[in-house]
Amino acid sequence: MTYMVVDSNGALHERRGNYYEATEYLLTSQEHASRVDDRAFEFLEDFPWLRARWIAPFDRSLAPANPVGAAMMQIFDPPGGPGDYRGTVVFIPSTQHTSDPVLYGPRLNLLLSIHREVSDALAAQGEPRHRLRPAEMITAATGTSAANARAACERLERHLPQTRFESVADLVRHLRDETTELPDWLQPE
Repeated sequence: MTYMVVDSNGALHERRGNYYEATEYLLTSQEHASRVDDRAFEFLEDFPWLRARWIAPFDRSLAPANPVGAAMMQIFDPPGGPGDYRGTVVFIPSTQHTSDPVLYGPRLNLLLSIHREVSDALAAQGEPRHRLRPAEMITAATGTSAANARAACERLERHLPQTRFESVADLVRHLRDETTELPDWLQPE
């Protein structure tokens, strides 16, 4: 399977391999990484088909800061982002089945655009945003194009007053996690 790597300098590159190979890459590509260090996974709430993987050294001062990787994890997982993240981070599909190319098409485009946006914001000494927009959440959840996701988001906004939810993002999470109705909103009215 294909996965994306954000180095501590903020550079993004693509690699291929399974979970084990991604972990081996993290261990061998970083001087501070050791086989006794924690291997961390972050389940990304707003990008459910993706996981973040990194090596968490016992002595955090050994690992360089990775503000781009940390900001991306914060955007994809607002309640659980690790904050002061250090070292290389891998964004890898949540399934080990190579027949399910999660990092392909609209989902890959979303990951690349978030990386570009975060890198640009940090280069300009700005503060990156902290959440995916509702239409981006739809793309992350369903793999639909950005245009289809925006159209679905507009339909959800029109129906929001008829629901118990305060925001379209909350409604998208509900439809994604607790029902099977999110794909229905991708169909034109």
